[in-house]
Amino acid sequence: MRNTRCADPRFTLNRSSRGLRLVIPAWMSDEPSDEDRTSPTSRSFSAAHWARAAQRLPAAFAVAEPACGAWSSGRHIRAKEVLKKRRNLILLANRERHGTALSPTDQTRLASLRSDPQIRRRRADDERRNMLRRALLGERLRRYPVDDEQVAPTLLGNATRRFEEYGYNRFGLDSQVLWDELIGVVPDAVRRQTETARTSVDFFVALLYGHLLVAAAAFGTLFAASGETALLLVTGLGLAVLAPVWYRCAIAATDDWAAAVRALVNLGRKPLAESLGLVLPEKLADEREMWTKVTRFALRPYGVDSDGLDAYRAKPPGA
Repeated sequence: MRNTRCADPRFTLNRSSRGLRLVIPAWMSDEPSDEDRTSPTSRSFSAAHWARAAQRLPAAFAVAEPACGAWSSGRHIRAKEVLKKRRNLILLANRERHGTALSPTDQTRLASLRSDPQIRRRRADDERRNMLRRALLGERLRRYPVDDEQVAPTLLGNATRRFEEYGYNRFGLDSQVLWDELIGVVPDAVRRQTETARTSVDFFVALLYGHLLVAAAAFGTLFAASGETALLLVTGLGLAVLAPVWYRCAIAATDDWAAAVRALVNLGRKPLAESLGLVLPEKLADEREMWTKVTRFALRPYGVDSDGLDAYRAKPPGA
């Protein structure tokens, strides 16, 4: 095998029985050279090395993000189940303490709750609590979606997801799909209430992110500033401490938003059906089926099953 020089002096052609092979210099290749392998400093701070690492980050995040989300959602599902058990324990323990006769089923449930390892740490404290404590636990439980498959990875996500599923869970009406239609038929008072409640949540979320950004900027310029180190440190720490407070305030503000959306769905069902030329069935099961078909009709193109709404359409005047 012999080498042949190319027109470009930076490359070399190796001629062998297998043909010509282009030899690229080590400094242009992605593979580290012998010097790079023996020099930790040059390899650590190699631009190509960091560029290859940066290219792998999206793939790493694509794998890690679903795994982290699934783990966090599972953690919230377990927390929701613990709240249910604690609330039921307080109810049954209060009945037993006040001399109310428990059915054999309730006695079995009470014994099972007392031996449940998930609530063992709080069992003694919960059994001494009154119904006010149960109401507080119920308020925390209502900040979770009813369906476990709808549980989000964060507390704020669950607090908003609970009223997003309200219409579908109760009536089969997907309020997220038919939101504009609902807003267009409800009274002005309900519409204003919904907008005001959402504004409160948006305010605390904006406050949260604003404080985090300012805190990050303060910490970022901490080492560059010479005479304002103490001020930047206090500012960054103070805003970072306030961030969880605004997050909790945003979660609490979703209670009013959930009540407004609940009123929107409850009061908007009938005028929405009338605006669409439909008649609400007498039975709730039939109404759920009707709204399910309306949602499908809004999401899917016209097809074979689109005439399922004919049974709910209002008759023309004089028919």
